[in-house]
Amino acid sequence: ANPYYRGPQRPSIREIVFHRRDPIQAADEFVKGELHLIYGVQKEHVNQLLQSGKKVVALRTPTVTFLAPNYRKRWLKNENIRLAIAHAIDRPAILEQYFRAGGREGDHAELTGPFPRRCWANDPSVADFQPELAEAYAGKAFEELGVEELTLRLVYPGGSRDVESACKRIAEDVKSRTGIELSLERVEPGKFYDQVTRYHDFDLAYWNHTFEDSTYWLEPLLDAAAAAREPGGPNFMGYVPDEDLGTLFRELRRHKQFRRIESLAHQIHKHVARQAIIVPLWQLDTYVAVSDQLENVTLDPFTLFGNIERWNIKTDTSF
Repeated sequence: ANPYYRGPQRPSIREIVFHRRDPIQAADEFVKGELHLIYGVQKEHVNQLLQSGKKVVALRTPTVTFLAPNYRKRWLKNENIRLAIAHAIDRPAILEQYFRAGGREGDHAELTGPFPRRCWANDPSVADFQPELAEAYAGKAFEELGVEELTLRLVYPGGSRDVESACKRIAEDVKSRTGIELSLERVEPGKFYDQVTRYHDFDLAYWNHTFEDSTYWLEPLLDAAAAAREPGGPNFMGYVPDEDLGTLFRELRRHKQFRRIESLAHQIHKHVARQAIIVPLWQLDTYVAVSDQLENVTLDPFTLFGNIERWNIKTDTSF
């Protein structure tokens, strides 16, 4: 703690020590009172901790998960291909089967657009994707492209059994409802980012996008500048915004009144959803276990320890 901090007697926690633990070890040490907080509790341990009388909260972190199309590939430029895939995926079923802890239906949320479901930029009027529409979109796409079958590579980061299972289920949904084959490619976590952003070696990528702050500024991901589409640039999908979306981004930069900004963000949401510029999947909350020794804890979804000056430990137990 900073001894010259502006608030007298604050912060009362003098030191924070971070530990790397595998999920099982972390849960065991938390139950024994050896840890005060676990960030990223695995779903299979949530009920274990709750049954032990421990507190577990679902922190609504500003990360959205979507399938990122590579617009450098001919097939992904076709709007109906993207819409067919978007409508084919049964998001609630996948969330329930692979990501939610038992009995916690309110955790996580399926998405209809590029923004977190429970944030101001998200337009709640945008309808959920409907699996029964997928076949019709696929039929239109095949006719437009002059093909009878199509195989696309879906790359995803290794290291998570749940992500791998979810991608397999996505491929099954898309195949059964559209006839489009998704060839799954597991990439080592240390290589995944470069493969997608530097080498653009994918058709579709299972991607987590984290917003830096509560402005939910989306434009860098869809930046119209040619340099943004170069290797390592933020627009790794290679998408070139159409005139309507470009106008919305320019208007958003120009205005300062919140109501107008909110309205423009909602229009961007609708535009992205209508064309499936990305294929929205879900927002995964982060499970955080909080010791009953900690008082006045308010978890910040952007920085976690944003309110640490008010935290307090009931006893002299320290890390």
